Amino acid sequence: RFMPSNIFVGDPNKCGNYINCINGYGTSTACTESPSIYYNAATGKCQSTNPCTGGNTNSGDSQFTVGKPSEEACNTEDFNNAETVTVDGETVDYRYVSDSETCYGYYYCAKAGAIGYWNQCPTGTQFNSKLGKCVSPASFVCTHNRCGNVNSKFMAVEGCLSYTICSSGATASCPSTSKYYDEVNNICTNTIPKYTICSST
Repeated sequence: RFMPSNIFVGDPNKCGNYINCINGYGTSTACTESPSIYYNAATGKCQSTNPCTGGNTNSGDSQFTVGKPSEEACNTEDFNNAETVTVDGETVDYRYVSDSETCYGYYYCAKAGAIGYWNQCPTGTQFNSKLGKCVSPASFVCTHNRCGNVNSKFMAVEGCLSYTICSSGATASCPSTSKYYDEVNNICTNTIPKYTICSST
């Protein structure tokens, strides 16, 4: 009973399924909306290709493994475009470069051209490449799947006039009387929330 209710995690006993956690108990479930019948634990979304076969970039055998090296991640252009990192007021040589496929993954790059090592933000946060750090998902606009790495059933779509249902990837809208979705408080409201994700359109 360590997981909060209404979150979805990959089923460790049946790759391609997810576990829906309710009151401390989990039920293994498969995605049902064809053609997206496989759950990808790395992205937190159902997809049409099997993530268990290693045959696509979202597979369990992909770069989505903490510490897995990449020879391409720290290329000079991406490294130079990454935000500089400051520790105790001093700029350091290494940088964090977005993995460009998830909202929460990044590579540690010791220098331009070095081998990058993949890591992910703490649960509930996502990587803002403009700041070079992990932040609240509502505080910036990520163009990838915003459901990954969060304990939310729903995540706002840019502008907050609709939201993504994280278990299926489907999009839904709030009723016309409360047309904005507030993902921080998990409510529909008639006032547009003051988060970056809501005011960016």
